[in-house]
Amino acid sequence: MICAEKDEFFHEVERYKPHWFVELSDGSFVYQDDGREGLEYNAWIRLKEFLKNDTRYIVGMTLRFRSHKISIPRDKDGYFFCNVARGYFKSNKTFEFFLVGYLENDKIELKKYQTPELISVSKEVRTIEEAKDCLITDA
Repeated sequence: MICAEKDEFFHEVERYKPHWFVELSDGSFVYQDDGREGLEYNAWIRLKEFLKNDTRYIVGMTLRFRSHKISIPRDKDGYFFCNVARGYFKSNKTFEFFLVGYLENDKIELKKYQTPELISVSKEVRTIEEAKDCLITDA
């Protein structure tokens, strides 16, 4: 199951949490709805499984927290998303991030954004082999 419309659950996500949404090749949208009751996997994994059996593919991706929006470059060969958490020894604080990027020329260009503010904190490049379940391609 994917979230293809802004229902009551997603409106709560939209108000209080950083999230992504993607545009598909037919002009429709899919919204991150992690934490929805009754769904076992996160929204990115569910989207990846859904698109395996569909002719559509991702053409654009946006991150959003309240009024702050970040557009990921459009029309790439694939898109990458992963939640990241980091803690420090002898500290009670956990820092959370979105690791987001796109596939181009067999390389995944990534940026890490601290959440909830969506502050860019680092960049890196990964190979397709390193991407595992976090990469969705149009192939």
